[in-house]
Amino acid sequence: MTKLKSETKGMKNKALAGLSLLALSFGLSMSLRAEDKAQSLLPLKRMTVGPYDNFQATVDEAEAFLYYTRSENLSSQIMRLNLKTGLNDAITTKDADAKTPALSPDGKVLAINYFKNDAKGDICLMSVDEKEINCISKRGVVDHSPVWLGNDRLAYISSDDSGRQSQLQVYTVSKKASEVIYKGELYAPDLSPDGKTLVFKGRKNELVLYDLGSRKILRTLLVNLPGLTGPSRFSADGRYLYFAQYMLDSNRDLTIDGRDAAAIYRYDVSTTSSVKPIQITSLDQNCSFPYPSKQFLYMTCAFEGALDIYRGPLNGTVPAAWGFEDLEEGHKVARSYSDRILFLNHLHSRLFKLSDDDYDERVMQNFVYSSEFLPAIFYIDNMIAKKPARDDLKAWQILFNAYSRWEVLPQKRNLGAFAEFIRDQRTLLSALPKSDYRTLADAYLDFFSNQFAAAETKIQNLQFPDDMGLYLHSRLAKLSLKDRYSKFLENRVLAVDGTEENRLYFLSLWLSELPDKDPTALVNALKAKVKAPSIELLDNELDLYKLVQSQEKKDILVHYRSIVNRVKRLKDDYFAMRLLFNRSIVVLYKNKRSRDMADIVSLWLSYLQRESKEFPYAVEAMRQNSLDLAYQFYHSKGPEKNFAIGAFFDSIRISDDLESHFQHTLLNFDKWPELTKNYDTMISQGLIKAESKVFIET
Repeated sequence: MTKLKSETKGMKNKALAGLSLLALSFGLSMSLRAEDKAQSLLPLKRMTVGPYDNFQATVDEAEAFLYYTRSENLSSQIMRLNLKTGLNDAITTKDADAKTPALSPDGKVLAINYFKNDAKGDICLMSVDEKEINCISKRGVVDHSPVWLGNDRLAYISSDDSGRQSQLQVYTVSKKASEVIYKGELYAPDLSPDGKTLVFKGRKNELVLYDLGSRKILRTLLVNLPGLTGPSRFSADGRYLYFAQYMLDSNRDLTIDGRDAAAIYRYDVSTTSSVKPIQITSLDQNCSFPYPSKQFLYMTCAFEGALDIYRGPLNGTVPAAWGFEDLEEGHKVARSYSDRILFLNHLHSRLFKLSDDDYDERVMQNFVYSSEFLPAIFYIDNMIAKKPARDDLKAWQILFNAYSRWEVLPQKRNLGAFAEFIRDQRTLLSALPKSDYRTLADAYLDFFSNQFAAAETKIQNLQFPDDMGLYLHSRLAKLSLKDRYSKFLENRVLAVDGTEENRLYFLSLWLSELPDKDPTALVNALKAKVKAPSIELLDNELDLYKLVQSQEKKDILVHYRSIVNRVKRLKDDYFAMRLLFNRSIVVLYKNKRSRDMADIVSLWLSYLQRESKEFPYAVEAMRQNSLDLAYQFYHSKGPEKNFAIGAFFDSIRISDDLESHFQHTLLNFDKWPELTKNYDTMISQGLIKAESKVFIET
């Protein structure tokens, strides 16, 4: 049986990524220079602020104004943001809905989708200064997706209520006349900068390039990605097509559509050779509606609450200078499976360092690990089409189809249909040769059918040599065995001689199952079954337990020194170090040992190379700790107030964080000359950016 490529599961521990930690020690000696912060994915800049949804951005050529749609209390208006002053104003009034602004090349006229006189929507024109609205389309027809073809011509789509029969209209403003230039399935057109080519979304996941001169289709790009392809836009130089790909079944309705999470991709259309789309943003950021200007990529994202407009580099969040080693390290230290999928795309589609087969398999695994089975099925289908003899993939295909449907059962929909579906899947499964893969898939079907005893019996004697088999085996054991899950991990998973990443991942699961009492007997029993570095990590668990039981400083120091010495021995083993620090912080946080935890976090950072991709994660953990501690003492009176001041200052030196700048300035406002002197010193040392001082002065 072909062994699946390893996609490290140790990252499931997400060391510190989302953990709200408590105190850091005061007066940290660790400090970072501002230029040390380029070792991670590039951030997106938030351009609008909720609480309402803001989406569908367009900017003028000078990038002085940003126009967008705001949805407020089930009503949508067109808004304008002055990018120099940061001030917003409404372009349309609240007495009628409006959306989808398209700005003429000269920046004088907006074309909008307007609903005041037609519930299906009209295409209307308005001067950005006078705000007088003139509608140009017929009532009673679904008109949408305006795009300018120069300053005097506007294209838009008219369609029937189903949206499957559409026609592309071109309206000439000076003549007040329109004509139909294309009929068929189409959505969201855009014009190339040279004015010669339209791109629009065709059937399913097609992007169609259409020549305006000959009125013929030049080229059809079939987007070979899971889910649904969204609107696309040409780059300012015409070389690239940016588009959104909706890939996750976020709302668990078994359909991937425009209501689900998306990532931005781009195609290089400057060549006629076959190219693959490059991923621009992570699925965690959930971005769509790309609008590339000459300087930035504007997009609509939903990862900080409501929908908002963001902008980022045209090349995307992966630094353009990152090569193979950078991407490999970024993939290794990533804190989310979505980021891993992003890195794999660049390794495969930009650098061509992964074969199609390896890429499909590894991306499929990451979707499974993040419980996103619909996109995983897409890659499974691709793999089976290429290698129809792989019965393990066919078993996983049946399992993932069933799992995705089982997840929606709490909604109490079509339970009878689900039972019939399970019977059909058993029939398909019975056609496969007998194997542990088939038995495991069958055990899942038992579990989904509430036949828990049958599922438990079937998983007891299975053994898998590959990562995916081990993962799915342990996942079902977690669901069905409950309090016997730890023993299952000991006997069926940790005993397997897999990769170190694998062993440490499953060891982390075992450690997370330890009861809140003395773990010595359980730990020592497991030590006899595993090997290094797992033995070191089990010993670390005992040191942590003894440390949290200790009250005397001398006893605490003994156990802390033991941990320090262990770190020295493991310092060259990335995954062992990561698990050691993750477990240490979890245990100490759980036992409210904030000062001991601060020492552990500082120890972690001291063993990292500044240029490593792991370093920014440690910095972020320390920033979170500093802020947590600062707010703990924020309202204190007397000398304890200095704890908050010192913690905010530590956060500033560590991360140049604006929140910390703001709060530290408020607490030291009566010491302004001394404060600004400290800022000048930090700027000269390269600890903070010069604009941070401008921020506090403003």
